[in-house]
Amino acid sequence: MRTGAAAVVAMLMLAGCEAADTPSTAADEPITTSAPAEDPTEEPTERDRDKPKPDKPEPDDNDPPPKPPKPPKPLKRTPAGVPRGAQLAVVDRIVDGDTLELHARRAGQVLRSTGVTDVRLLEIDTPETVHPTEPVQCYGPAASQALARLAPAGSTVWVLPDLELQDQYDRSLLYLWSVRNGKGLFVNRALVARGFAKASLYEPNDLYIDQMYAAEAQARRTDKGLWGYCPRFGAPLNTPEPPAADPPSGGGGGNCDPNYSGACIPPYPPDLDCTEIDAQGFRSTGSDPHGFDADGDGIACDT
Repeated sequence: MRTGAAAVVAMLMLAGCEAADTPSTAADEPITTSAPAEDPTEEPTERDRDKPKPDKPEPDDNDPPPKPPKPPKPLKRTPAGVPRGAQLAVVDRIVDGDTLELHARRAGQVLRSTGVTDVRLLEIDTPETVHPTEPVQCYGPAASQALARLAPAGSTVWVLPDLELQDQYDRSLLYLWSVRNGKGLFVNRALVARGFAKASLYEPNDLYIDQMYAAEAQARRTDKGLWGYCPRFGAPLNTPEPPAADPPSGGGGGNCDPNYSGACIPPYPPDLDCTEIDAQGFRSTGSDPHGFDADGDGIACDT
């Protein structure tokens, strides 16, 4: 029995020695660790920001060309009767029959800023009312009122220059159109045609001078405005009034203005507008002191 036990002990000791002599593969293998997966929500580091970005691919010859930019929308459609190139403006104040102040809604080719501009109407001359060295002249106040009716303060107008842009007083030299019933009304010509102004050439500005001369000739022939009221252009305001003419037939009696026929219109003054009378489409046969015939065609209040 003792011999068998000793044999078992010897066998166990031999097995332990063999195990001690065998190298451990786990201890000899290098330890490797895998990098943690990147978090897609993690903010980029400064090093990432400094990395050069890849260049954009060069355009291919077959790529379609880029679309051109859209043209700017026009400020406002020019009414019929207003020439191309005229600029939109707003009236600020009437100074006298041929001078006013206005401003552009947007800077343009005619008015380069939106500031208030002093304007002298081209190719016309009205009797004086605010001249520093001359007295108020016959029909001067009536001319100022006529311009205020044709282009009242706050109204929209259109302006156009000629060759010379300013006079010696730094006033802008312009032609002026107002809008009546959706159509442009040439204010410079209307003042001459209705007898509130005379044609006056200030070279080299002569774009519409032939129209002005023709309008003045017609006004003189029919004694319109100052041509039938004042002894001469530029006469002092205190010139005695001419005797009243007989009332026209159908005018309604002696309290009717003789400058109109087909309706009984109260005499001037006070100044009246078409909205203040009942008649429409009657004839303006004289000086039209109320300014009912805005376009100078001889028909008053033809709305």
